[in-house]
Amino acid sequence: YDNGASGIGSVDNIEYAAIVGNIAYSNVSSNFGGSGISKHTTYTANVSFDAGTADSITSYEVGTDHVVAVANIASGGDNHGIHLGGSFVVVAANAIDAPVKSGVHTLRASGASSGVVIAANAIDGPQDSGVNFDTTGQFTAGLNVIISPTDFGVLMDASGIDGVVAANLIKSVGVDGIRTDATGSQLTII
Repeated sequence: YDNGASGIGSVDNIEYAAIVGNIAYSNVSSNFGGSGISKHTTYTANVSFDAGTADSITSYEVGTDHVVAVANIASGGDNHGIHLGGSFVVVAANAIDAPVKSGVHTLRASGASSGVVIAANAIDGPQDSGVNFDTTGQFTAGLNVIISPTDFGVLMDASGIDGVVAANLIKSVGVDGIRTDATGSQLTII
């Protein structure tokens, strides 16, 4: 899909949907997702390259919940590789290559994200952080391979409440491998 605004997107709500096995590239905005709310939705086995001003895969409006992004390829683009913010979000087994911002970003449009799992992703060369838990509680990041982020491997930015960061391979970082810029009541880093 090279449709202009976004490859496969929604300005309204997507609910009980499976977006599977598509290729989207060079759209003005996101390649998958949009400004609407995703609920009970999976983005699986899609290929995204050179997304425009938004993210390769995106959904973070208030009301986004129970969303899965698994086994996708996100390459390039002018924003984050995958930006899913909401409740009960899983981002797993994706290959993310050289986004202009973070590989995976969890900021919600308003309020905090929670119940977020970021696992077994391969993130190469993000020009910000590999994984950015931004205003996110009850999260885990594990078994990710993060290579050559310009800033941080895993950043907990205004997060750090009830989180676990464990067993990630983080190499050739610009600033810190794992960093928290927030206070947290129960943060475990292994």
